[in-house]
Formats: sequence, C-alpha cells, structure tokens
Amino acid sequence: MDNLAIVRRFTIDFLGRADLEAADARMHPDIRGYTGLKPMGPIEAIAEYKATVAGFAQSFPAEAPIEIIDQFEMLMAPVLTPMILG
Repeated sequence: MDNLAIVRRFTIDFLGRADLEAADARMHPDIRGYTGLKPMGPIEAIAEYKATVAGFAQSFPAEAPIEIIDQFEMLMAPVLTPMILG
C-alpha cells in the first residue's frame, strides 16, 4: 500500500468513521498523538488513541463522510492542463 493510500485509510476510516480495525492495520502500537481531542497532553499509544477517537465519534457523529481534497492537485490543474494539451 502506498503512502497516500495509508493516509487516506487512516483519515477516512479511522478518524472519519472510528473504524478501529483501520487503526490496528496502520498505526504503530506506541503512537504518540498531539491533537485537540486531548488538549492537556499527548495521546499515548494505540489503545488510548482508539478510545479517544471512538468517544469523539460517539459524541459527535459525522453528518457526511470525510472527503480528502488534494489542494495541490486543484491548484496545479489549470497550470498543467495547457502544458499537456499544448
């Protein structure tokens, strides 16, 4: 799996849907996360990260799936199109 696919799975499935299997598949067991979900300090290890995200998702269910928009692709499309077509 390439790096972009790993980031997409982590962001969309774990952070967006609280899919704990995505965390198990992609996160290091000793992960340390600095996030607003725990402002008083880092999230220590995968178990705490999963519990934090699951609790947040339960309290604030997503109204729509997370969508990753590649800003560089959007910015470069007008520049690259004339070069490709030219």
